[in-house]
Amino acid sequence: MSPTLSHQFKRDVATCIRASAREFGQSASIRYEKLISTALEHLADNPTRNGSREFGHVRLYHMKHSKEAAAVDGITVK
Repeated sequence: MSPTLSHQFKRDVATCIRASAREFGQSASIRYEKLISTALEHLADNPTRNGSREFGHVRLYHMKHSKEAAAVDGITVK
């Protein structure tokens, strides 16, 4: 089951990725985008995975739990 992503979420992510590119460079931006997509894939595969918790009608998950899996050329988001 795929997570439902609101239009606002998609806009916010795009804004964050652009800001990351400006502040930290294109390579860092690519790693950050990979981390976000990997975290979303992890939650889609197993919504109750270690590190996630239910909070009202939403599920919270810190992306740090997907950091190693999202490495690009062996480099992770700091």
